[in-house]
Amino acid sequence: MTISIPSITSKQIKEYCAINSIDNIEGFCVECLMKGFSIEKFGNSPLDKIKMENGEDIEKKEQEAVKSESIKKVRKVRVVKKTIKKND
Repeated sequence: MTISIPSITSKQIKEYCAINSIDNIEGFCVECLMKGFSIEKFGNSPLDKIKMENGEDIEKKEQEAVKSESIKKVRKVRVVKKTIKKND
C-alpha cells in the first residue's frame, strides 16, 4: 500500500522531526499511523477497548452520562397583583 501525504503535511512532519532530532522519518510516520489507527479502532482509553470487546455501546453510554450530568436550573417566579387605591 502506498499512502500520499499532502506536501504541507509532509513539510510539517519533516520540520517536527528536525526540531526533535528524529532521524527515521518513515519509521516515525508509521508509528504515528499505528497509534492513530489504534485510537480509531479501540477508542482513546483501554477502558473503551474493554467495553467494545464486551459489546457495550460506548457512544450511547457517553451520551447518557452527559444527559445525566446536565443540570437544569429552574427559577420560579411568583406574580403578585396588588390593587392600590389612591385616596384623594
